[in-house]
Amino acid sequence: MIKEINFMENKMNKPEKTNKPQPRLQNAGILKPRPRLTRFLVIAVLSLLLVISCAVNFAAIQAEMPDLNYKADGTYRGEYDLSGTPVKVTVDVHTENARITGIEIVRHLCSPIGKKAEKITARIIEEQSLQVDAISGATGSSKAILKAVEAALK
Repeated sequence: MIKEINFMENKMNKPEKTNKPQPRLQNAGILKPRPRLTRFLVIAVLSLLLVISCAVNFAAIQAEMPDLNYKADGTYRGEYDLSGTPVKVTVDVHTENARITGIEIVRHLCSPIGKKAEKITARIIEEQSLQVDAISGATGSSKAILKAVEAALK
């Protein structure tokens, strides 16, 4: 008889099983992380960026070096907006004795990867030309900087 009572007590203390879905709330009302949704959103954003970057034909963007022999010494500002991308560049180009003596990047809107293109300015000054190779991995920003320098010197 004692065994039966203990069995009944154990049965009474257990919660009843239901087919109702459990709420997605955890302690203090915080939602559980949803890794599948997060993964989907990351993949979607990266795919969109890839499509945007592939839509621009960077090879078609060529900067030509203006003749500096007819340019007075001074500082000239140039801007370039790489259409189809979020890349925008503003530069100040310093000239003296028909040579580029300095390039200052005033504004460069781009991705973190595009920031490494800013070292192309040293190549331009060293070569005294806009016919320099783009920075690998930052082709769009490199081309935008070259075109902004061209715009400043025209």
